[in-house]
Amino acid sequence: MIEDDIEHEDFWQNIGRQLDDALLASIQKTGTAFTIFMHSLPNYNRAMVFEVIDIFKTKVLEPLMTIACEVITPVIPEQERASTLNNLMKITQAFDAVNTEHKFVKLLKEECHFQVPVLDQVNSELIPVETDGCVELIEKSKSNVYIGLERFFSTFFSIEANIEALLDNHQQIITASPEDLNDNFVKGKFWKQKTANRPGQICIPYFIFADSFEINNPLGSKAGKQALTGFYLNFPSLPRHINGTIENMFLIQFVYSAVEKSFSNEEILKTLIQEIIHLEKTPLKIRVKGEDRSVYFIFGGLRGDNLGLNSLLDYSRSFVANHPCRPQAMSREE
Repeated sequence: MIEDDIEHEDFWQNIGRQLDDALLASIQKTGTAFTIFMHSLPNYNRAMVFEVIDIFKTKVLEPLMTIACEVITPVIPEQERASTLNNLMKITQAFDAVNTEHKFVKLLKEECHFQVPVLDQVNSELIPVETDGCVELIEKSKSNVYIGLERFFSTFFSIEANIEALLDNHQQIITASPEDLNDNFVKGKFWKQKTANRPGQICIPYFIFADSFEINNPLGSKAGKQALTGFYLNFPSLPRHINGTIENMFLIQFVYSAVEKSFSNEEILKTLIQEIIHLEKTPLKIRVKGEDRSVYFIFGGLRGDNLGLNSLLDYSRSFVANHPCRPQAMSREE
């Protein structure tokens, strides 16, 4: 009996040693991974994610751990009971490191997973402002919120599974159907011309498209005071069933529509255009199948709806012409 008691106590002492701060760190790492996944879902905004986390903790984790502790309490030696139960309840702290937006962003910054978007200045001007009966000239800048292509490519493809899946599907698109069947951009004449002088190089095509929307206006986008134009990126080499999903459209830049009305596309998109040209000439070092390879990112073209493309190409944004576009045979009245 004495030997059985000693083994029983050693068991709970061993459990107590394992339920230490290192275990809590592992549990919170899992909670952080779940929180990041929730933020990646397009149907959940940030407030909803933190609300779901709070509900999961209070309605699921805490009740389950309370029941578990009540069940095992009678079999834990009295001298080990308090420390063991306290350590078990640490499981309910899985989301404590990321249960607010401030904590979540702080953690991402500490682990170098978050970078503050850059303000890309388009123009600055002196604005007269009256303060205390005096008029002062204050410099006011107009800027875009720029995330950038190189930053995105380097981060996204630092995960080897992403680049390998994209390249594998790219090759599959080329070989899966007859050569004369142009069923994808990468089999078209334009892409072949773009890559004709790049034999043996890894080239990944991408599209950029624009779409305008207005924030803080539940009544619609008529006023346009807080309208934004978002510039997004996607890859034609992705499988078709995921190519058009929201989670595979990546934000590159925000532009205030008020700035678009005052400046030309050359001024607004100057940094983006420079980076497109730079990445076609200068490859990024990306690890592919355990080996560092030079990867070129080639601009495939612009996409968008009528308003988006008309804005990007400096066409009229109005749709009151007799014919909406040149090939259109039916007039506006018809």
